Amino acid sequence: MPAGDAVHPRAGAPGAVAARDRARREALALAVGEALVAPASAHRVWPVRSACGARFEAGPGVLEIPALAGCAGAIEALAACACSLGPRLEARVASLFRAHRALLALELDALGTAWLFALAERLTACIRREARRAGLRAGAALNPGDVGIALGEQRRVLALAQAASHAITATPQGMLRPAKSLCFVVALGRALTAPAGGRCARCRAHARCSVRPA
Repeated sequence: MPAGDAVHPRAGAPGAVAARDRARREALALAVGEALVAPASAHRVWPVRSACGARFEAGPGVLEIPALAGCAGAIEALAACACSLGPRLEARVASLFRAHRALLALELDALGTAWLFALAERLTACIRREARRAGLRAGAALNPGDVGIALGEQRRVLALAQAASHAITATPQGMLRPAKSLCFVVALGRALTAPAGGRCARCRAHARCSVRPA
């Protein structure tokens, strides 16, 4: 790859696919060689003390989750979850943009996003296994900011997940730090029905996302 790649190849331009493939391979080698990913995750399961419509009192906190209002009576506990890739990858992406290596920066960022989603799915699978062992069913993983749970719930979810112990926080504007982080909540109960679709189906960016599985 040339020293500078500030001009991103058009999707239909000759050589665009080959250029992206080269950049993706270089991004992967960079991530591994420089140990840019430090996965971390945290979760806590809290019994629901009270549920009224979309309002759930669980552990030391209260969450407003309209997406769960219709099955509130079946929810016995809430799992608050957070995961992150750490700060090094996003810092490297920023340095690549400053060095006018835009294509490489974009591919490294895309790899990070895919790895973050995979980490979240592994954490969700862990919650489901724990639920089965306790005789409970697990609902859908709900991310603050998606349909049915406001972005304003993000800080409360992080607090319930005790995410600060892994240096996962949120700014007053609602940005997670490190940037490659996610938080979500999963409802648990013996009478819950299996969720329809997956995490991607409920995301506002579903239609235009370039990372989700086909």
